Amino acid sequence: MPKPLNEIQHVGLPTANILDALGDRETRRTHETGNWEVCYLAVGTTLARLTMHIERQIRSKPWERQHICNPQEPDSVKIIVFAHRAALDHAMSAYARFDVPTTEVTKNDIPFLVRAGNELIVGYDNPIHNLAGGGALKRLITSMRQAQYDEIMLLLKDPPSAEIAVWLLNHRNKLYGGCANIDIEDLPWSVSVTDWDILPCKAIHPDGHVVIFDGEWKSLPLDDFWHRHCGRLKFHQRNILELWHLQIERTVRTKSIASAQLTEEDDDNTFIGDDCDD
Repeated sequence: MPKPLNEIQHVGLPTANILDALGDRETRRTHETGNWEVCYLAVGTTLARLTMHIERQIRSKPWERQHICNPQEPDSVKIIVFAHRAALDHAMSAYARFDVPTTEVTKNDIPFLVRAGNELIVGYDNPIHNLAGGGALKRLITSMRQAQYDEIMLLLKDPPSAEIAVWLLNHRNKLYGGCANIDIEDLPWSVSVTDWDILPCKAIHPDGHVVIFDGEWKSLPLDDFWHRHCGRLKFHQRNILELWHLQIERTVRTKSIASAQLTEEDDDNTFIGDDCDD
């Protein structure tokens, strides 16, 4: 679960200072008499680092992101959750008094910035008072996890490599703390090869690597997979491995042709206006 604000530290800014600046309990209650609106504040060490981190996280693919929103690290970017707009505005003013840069982020940004609920911080020091017994936080964490899951499933439709497919599948399991099964229909990039259904694997990527599950998702070059797992299996054709390579090459060639045709169609549909005088 998220950390309360009084348990975190900033570089050169003791937590007691910011809590004092936010005001006593009566002042906080005054600031929280407005309409309920869960808001999110990003706090960093420098404005350039803060904005660059947020932009990079949103722009990057999941396996490229560098998550640095650790409440326990003094110089990390912090994401603080407030229950009211007035409370967030007051917090921004309080941090400004200490020359600490802040910027508001949206709910849609949260799945890109943090990996789990324990990387969030609850504004002030009373999560029950601020976020209705944690109900709003639970809904936030659930929606965050669902957004990350949806992004992974979308990227699994066409991962650039088997290695990245494996990363996505393992991260998918981590989201729900277990080994979630996946149907081959959910992996449309998998090459369909002869006798594939009898093998101890899940899919094969057009890059020639096999995707298997052995306690966790792993990838192996097709030849390595053959020698490790298929030596004792009997096939009708002795040159089955060579046939699989040919089928992979055929799939890659077909995909390249289809991609080229789509590019040509896009070029043909591009409207180019005539430069002429009236």
